[in-house]
Amino acid sequence: MKKRKIPQITFAEHPDQERKCWIAISGCNFDCKACISVAKEGIGRALSVAELIDLIVKGCQTIYKGKMVNRVCITGGEPLLDKEYFLSLTSELEKISVEKFELSTNGYFLDEELLKKLSSLKIDLLVKLDLKTYNDEIHKEYTGRSNANVLQAVELLSQYASKLHKFGLSFVVRTVYMPDIFGLEEIKKIAKYLSKVDKNICYRIQQFSPVHGKNISRRPTFEEMLIAYNVARRYMDNVIISTYLPTRPEYNYVEVRADELLDVFNEIDKKSAQVLESWNVKYFTMNQILKEKN
Repeated sequence: MKKRKIPQITFAEHPDQERKCWIAISGCNFDCKACISVAKEGIGRALSVAELIDLIVKGCQTIYKGKMVNRVCITGGEPLLDKEYFLSLTSELEKISVEKFELSTNGYFLDEELLKKLSSLKIDLLVKLDLKTYNDEIHKEYTGRSNANVLQAVELLSQYASKLHKFGLSFVVRTVYMPDIFGLEEIKKIAKYLSKVDKNICYRIQQFSPVHGKNISRRPTFEEMLIAYNVARRYMDNVIISTYLPTRPEYNYVEVRADELLDVFNEIDKKSAQVLESWNVKYFTMNQILKEKN
């Protein structure tokens, strides 16, 4: 039975009663220089899909008093390093009445065969695809990989858009704006490229924020974000800008952390608290949720 390492699951509750969780699956084929995710490396507790579902259900019993999550975001790392694990996970989540799914991916492994299998599940899925840069050399320098597969994934999702829509599948392309790595000209190139694929694609430009020592670029100002928005809007009809928020204030967060990584998380908490006075994420350990002894 295949297993993947899970460093943490983050549960959140919204005032409108939406219950959401983010499942971080460890391991990634990219080596992004600014990545601060603990899931970048292959660390955490190795869990089969059945064991992961059991952890989610018991987490809901503890955190939501038995109510199940409505929405699940499968993130990483890179969730599609093992496509069969991902497909099995979505199928099992559907069985426990999860209504909406999100996949956060670098797009490198997203192909037509996977999309066909996802369509057969008839699930409501939003694909959040990261397009770091359009320039392949900059992409290789930043991630260690070519962006050719990522561009193919964008085009494939667009080609399937009308068909996928019947099954509740949609997608958004995301770029983190790092002015010291690439400037407005790169935003322009990405927007021009996307417009040739489909100018109605949702394109989200996210504000980079240097945290935890990853100071490879400064944070773009809000004025620079507006300029980037206007540059992209020359070519795209559906552009969104997102400014950095370490936590979303409308959500209440509780993490379930792998006991094996508590020292790592303690260091993350210390560094986060230095940046944010309000940092105070509540958490349980996986053993506490599973009622197991260390």
